[in-house]
Amino acid sequence: MQPSRHIGRRPTSQHGIALASVFPMSIAVDQQRLRRIVETLLPSRTLDPLEANAMLQFVQLAAGADHHDDPIEHSIVQSIAQAVSALAGLRLGEMQSIPPLEDEHARLQWLHKLGAQLPSRAARELTFALVFLTSVADLQLTSTELQALEEFQQALGLNHQRVTDLVVFLTSIVAASDAVARPPP
Repeated sequence: MQPSRHIGRRPTSQHGIALASVFPMSIAVDQQRLRRIVETLLPSRTLDPLEANAMLQFVQLAAGADHHDDPIEHSIVQSIAQAVSALAGLRLGEMQSIPPLEDEHARLQWLHKLGAQLPSRAARELTFALVFLTSVADLQLTSTELQALEEFQQALGLNHQRVTDLVVFLTSIVAASDAVARPPP
């Protein structure tokens, strides 16, 4: 079993995902908070079906990154799938399956191809936000999940500062019960 890093221990990575601003929290991603995240990061509030499928495949990969079946992650994935499907006018369950990948190189190539299906910065940032929420749903960030987040960041073409801003923004929404969260700069 891989050692886990609790969020309160301020994990960082060799590739620069700065999670130092994340503090211990009780993660709560209800539909209201999810809607707030979507409205802030995706002002158009619309996705085409290809974008929605790519986004949901990233989320599925994030949920399976640690190879641990977690009911909390399942719950968040379901909430995200409902929200993203609604943005694209899809019925829940109309998502494309993730193809089997031969090796690490093929998986990384596929991630970049998937990232290319998200042409707008807003869609890529929302995707990273959703995979981050999925990864920290159980309040632990394993080294495997951290590596997956770094790979997602690269596949989505997001720089380290922007990822840090997104993490701070997300934390302010899910960690606070009624506090007002500021949008990322």
